[in-house]
Amino acid sequence: MTAMNELSEANSPLDTSPRIIQMRLGCLIRRYMQTRTKELAKAVVRQLEILLRHPDCIGYPDNRCGYKKMLVHWRVIAG
Repeated sequence: MTAMNELSEANSPLDTSPRIIQMRLGCLIRRYMQTRTKELAKAVVRQLEILLRHPDCIGYPDNRCGYKKMLVHWRVIAG
């Protein structure tokens, strides 16, 4: 298990700000673009799910819509 996966699984949505979750998400997507693996795609899915569950993300419908679309896309990739 990679350090990023350990980090993403160790924190609950309430332990981390949406900005930190977004930074992790960006890092994972960049890593996926270099090394396309199902494990990285699944990690992206987990980060998106964490972000969408975060109470501070609930008040931004435009962002939530985009994140939900991304989640559908990454779930397909993660297979």
